[in-house]
Amino acid sequence: MTEIIGQIFGVLVLIASIINNQFPKRWQMLLGLSVINLLSAINQLLVGAGLTAALLGFVAVVHCPINAYKAKKGLPIRLWENIFFSVIYFGAWFVGFLASSTNGTPLYLDLMTLAATVCFVASVFLPKERDIRLATLGNGFIYFVYNIINLNISALAMLFGMISVIVALIRYRDKDSGKQKESNA
Repeated sequence: MTEIIGQIFGVLVLIASIINNQFPKRWQMLLGLSVINLLSAINQLLVGAGLTAALLGFVAVVHCPINAYKAKKGLPIRLWENIFFSVIYFGAWFVGFLASSTNGTPLYLDLMTLAATVCFVASVFLPKERDIRLATLGNGFIYFVYNIINLNISALAMLFGMISVIVALIRYRDKDSGKQKESNA
């Protein structure tokens, strides 16, 4: 029963991933990432896919709204904040890695979550919407493979999320190039 409920959370991740990548503003995407990470962390725990991924998701649930607020208000994110949250993310990864390794989780799965963490941390710190989407694409691909290995329905969420990112990159590309054309004229 727990596995079924976990997979339902995976479907919710799928829906949220598709919607989130279509938001036009950085602060909206960051709030969406918070929701996605909460749903994904619960999914990972319930399906038994891995503690490391869940811990990283819970850190993002706290971090993303802070950056969303700052982005909406036009406040700068200070270097010490970036360093602080980077340490928290990698500390959470290390704790998850230690716990996972005692449970017999293969090393390559935890290394995948480390690579995905690098992409995710970049997506949260990057100032431009396009760059957030590109980093999210890398994170989505890694978790797509991770979830396939763990037979988790969230693999579909990552697949459709990546498609949504590509659509958003194409969709908002014209607006970005239009701004440049106007400023060059």
